[in-house]
Amino acid sequence: MAFTQEELQRYARHFAVERIGLSGQEKLKASSVLLIGAGGIGSPAAFYLAAAGMGHLGILDDDCVDLSNLQRQILYKTSDLGKSKADTALSHLTLQNPHIKISSHPIRLTPLNAHSIFKNYDLVIDGSDNYPTRYLTNDVCAELKIPLISASIFQFSGQIAVFNFKNNLSNTQACYRCLYPAPPPPELIPNCAMAGVLGVVPGILATMAVSEAFKIILNFPESKSQLILYDTLIPKLDTYLLETNPDCPICSHHQKFSELNRFDQTSFKTCDLNNLNSHNPIPITIEQLSQWLSKNKENKENKNFQLLDVRENWERDISYIKPSIHIPLNNFLEFLTAESSQLSALDKNQPLVIYCKSGGRSQRAGVSSIQAGFTQVYNLTGGMIAWENQN
Repeated sequence: MAFTQEELQRYARHFAVERIGLSGQEKLKASSVLLIGAGGIGSPAAFYLAAAGMGHLGILDDDCVDLSNLQRQILYKTSDLGKSKADTALSHLTLQNPHIKISSHPIRLTPLNAHSIFKNYDLVIDGSDNYPTRYLTNDVCAELKIPLISASIFQFSGQIAVFNFKNNLSNTQACYRCLYPAPPPPELIPNCAMAGVLGVVPGILATMAVSEAFKIILNFPESKSQLILYDTLIPKLDTYLLETNPDCPICSHHQKFSELNRFDQTSFKTCDLNNLNSHNPIPITIEQLSQWLSKNKENKENKNFQLLDVRENWERDISYIKPSIHIPLNNFLEFLTAESSQLSALDKNQPLVIYCKSGGRSQRAGVSSIQAGFTQVYNLTGGMIAWENQN
C-alpha cells in the first residue's frame, strides 16, 4: 500500500519502531475502526486513531455538544456548542489528518441499524454511557466476529474490556455478557451528573483502549481478551484474563442475536426507573409546563401546581426554572422516608411537577413521591436540557 511523501513524514516515528515499521503502518492504513460514542472516551480516542493513520474511522453519536462536555471531551470547542458531535468530530479530525477516511453516524444505535453499520468496520471501540448500547454492541460484534474494546469510567477510575471475537471462531473466549450477565439494579447505577468524573480519567482510558486496538490490528501476541482496571488516585493498574461464563447465552449456549434478551430502552427492566413502581408520574412537556406557569402567574393567590427541582446545588446555580422549590434528589428521598418538616413547602394534594437535568432523577423522585402519598405527580420530559433548548 503506497504512502504519499507527506504520509512518509507524518508517520516517520511509527516507521522507526521495529515492530511497526512500514508493514505495520500499512496494516493501520488498511484497517477501519468504529467509535461508539464521541464523548469523554470517544473524543481523545478519535484524535489518536486519526493521528496514527487509521484508514477508515467511524464516529457514531446522536448527541449534541453541551457546555458541560468541554471539561473532558477535548474534541470540541466552545464555538461547537449545540452542534452534532459526530459531524463536528468529522470536521475537526479531517483537519487533523486529511489522509484518512472519516464517516459520521449522527444517529442512535438500535438493533435495526447496528448490523448494517458494524459490517463496514474491522474493530469497534465502545465508549457509550448506557447499558443498552453496551449489550447491543457486544451482541452484534460477537455475531459478526468483530473485535470489541469496551471502556467505561467513574469519577477517578475506569475499566477496559478486550474481546477479540475475530480470533474467537470456536467461542472459547469471553464476551461482555460473560463478564456482566445482566445490568446492575437501578440503585447501583450512578447518575452521570451526580457522580461526575475527573476530566483526565476518560482521556487515560481512551488512550489505553486505542493501544489495545493497535495491538489487535498489528497482530501483536501480547493482545489478550482481558479486563483492565485503572485507579488514578493510588495509582494502580490491574489486569485479569477473561474466561467464558458457562451460563453465557452467546459463548456457552450459542444463542443467535434474535434469541437474546434485548436490554434496550423499552425493555430495560433491570435498570429502567420507569419500572421501579407500577404507578409512574405523568409525563409533562415543555409546552404544557410553560402554559401552567403562565396561568400560575396570572392567578398569584391560587397556585394551580407546585414545581420541584431535584438537581444538585451547583446545577441550580447555573440555571433553573422560576419559580421552583429546590430539594436535591438524595435529600428529597430522605425527607420522604422521614416525613421531614422540610417537605412542609409541598402539598401532597396539589399537582407536583418535578424536573432535573434530563428526566432520570425526576422520574425516580416522582415514583417515590407517589409511594409517599402525593396524589398528582408529573415528570418534566427532557428536563432542564429540553427547557433551555425551547426557551
